Amino acid sequence: MAPAMPALEKLMACNDEEILTNVLSTFCNVSEGSDEGIDSIMKLNCIKQIINLAMCESETNAKVRTLALRLIGICLGGEDRYAQVKY
Repeated sequence: MAPAMPALEKLMACNDEEILTNVLSTFCNVSEGSDEGIDSIMKLNCIKQIINLAMCESETNAKVRTLALRLIGICLGGEDRYAQVKY
């Protein structure tokens, strides 16, 4: 999975809801149940964008917001060091 992470990270810059949904779903799947998976997500340069997507109040982006919140929850459920990230 590691070789695909930079490409997925670049896709996070897109505003297309379907692409963001797919990327966030992939991030959730990679990070679930594995501190290594969470670590690979936390090393990306898009944590701030994931947090911003989680705070979006637009009804049209509800699915994206839900997946961003899920990903944040997964990361916070990992090791304590993941909760210490400053963005």
